[in-house]
Amino acid sequence: MNLFLELNTVAKGLMDEYPGPDAGRKNLLDSVAAAVRKQQGPLFLNFICTHNSRRSQLGQAWAQAAAYYHGVDGIFSV
Repeated sequence: MNLFLELNTVAKGLMDEYPGPDAGRKNLLDSVAAAVRKQQGPLFLNFICTHNSRRSQLGQAWAQAAAYYHGVDGIFSV
């Protein structure tokens, strides 16, 4: 994994301390992940927050970092 050392450290720390989503949220996320896995070719994710553009930018950055951290190829956050 070639994330910047600081980002890799933060990602690892978050994975270690986060208990994970509740069962309902996990089911929803699992269905989204299954749909992503079925995609042929690259998948472009676009985050739009109508109240705070920083949320969109942070969502994009963390989605890209998470995909890279977990070895999910073909995900691009734009």
